[in-house]
Amino acid sequence: MTKRENYRAVEKLKLLNEALGATKKNVARLQERHHVVLKKICSYTLLTPSSKKLWLKLEQPLMLL
Repeated sequence: MTKRENYRAVEKLKLLNEALGATKKNVARLQERHHVVLKKICSYTLLTPSSKKLWLKLEQPLMLL
């Protein structure tokens, strides 16, 4: 491998490393957003009147144990 080829390979690896770092940041940001949305969905589901009735029905068999 010539010096020039070596230099190009190093430059490409640097670019790939930067892209990987940016991708990791995007993944972390999207995971946090997913967590927030999921939390909101769960709270809404647990607090709606129809779901309260469902939870009560589900708890009844457990109370019989």
